[in-house]
Amino acid sequence: MNKDASTRPCLVWRARKILGLSLVAVMPISTSATGARVPVGAAEAAALGLPENSHVVIEEANVFTWPSPFIGRPGKEAAKPVSRKLLTSIEAAMQGRQITIVRRAENPPNENRSGAAK
Repeated sequence: MNKDASTRPCLVWRARKILGLSLVAVMPISTSATGARVPVGAAEAAALGLPENSHVVIEEANVFTWPSPFIGRPGKEAAKPVSRKLLTSIEAAMQGRQITIVRRAENPPNENRSGAAK
């Protein structure tokens, strides 16, 4: 996981290939989240390089094509798998909830192709 201040940890919730496009849905991981969220256990947070009080925010998912400036490219940064227990907890917490889907454009706002802020 990149510790650069401009990056934020996320959980890749779903990935699908549709008509030749790879679509990815991610949920943010935060230590200051309010609202619907699922805690990441202390041992798992440590294994993932996250603060102990991390939560997966389950009320919003960001969707975009991959590879993308929003998530690491293959070979640059290895994704770390989460436990089945965490995934099961997230699935249970999402039952009966409406999740806000945010579609992201190819380039993040206020950034150019090199990734430098405008």
